Amino acid sequence: MRGFIHSAGAILLFLATALFLVNATSPADWSPTNVPILRVPVSRLFWFVGGIGMAVGLICLLAKNSRLPMALVSVMATSLLAARIGGSALGLSHGFKGYLGPLADAFGVPASTADGWLIATSGYLLLGCLVSWRAVSEPPPSTAAGEPNRKAA
Repeated sequence: MRGFIHSAGAILLFLATALFLVNATSPADWSPTNVPILRVPVSRLFWFVGGIGMAVGLICLLAKNSRLPMALVSVMATSLLAARIGGSALGLSHGFKGYLGPLADAFGVPASTADGWLIATSGYLLLGCLVSWRAVSEPPPSTAAGEPNRKAA
């Protein structure tokens, strides 16, 4: 479980760094003016999401307890997937592609590939959290009737 939490932290730190670099190196007119769902400029949204990703990533790597990082990663992954679904509900058939152009250009991939990576990463984070939550909530197996397993502790 700690391995998943550490991998989630590394992914979120990478995502935050990529968003910060795109914002810092892109010209002012690189993106559409506002994100349709939140009605804020894309560059401001990138700073906000990058800041949250940086904080959650550091918590994942530094926290001793696994529950808080799992809860934060679950919320972040669910929010990204909900934004993607919300965009589809609003008729944005291209998903995040129109907003990930500079991010995709920074890595030399098409925007549709970056969109797919974002969906796959969000799915990995959410599925990993669900599996980890189940592992944390299950009681350890016992070796004898009424005695806890000492090796699991």
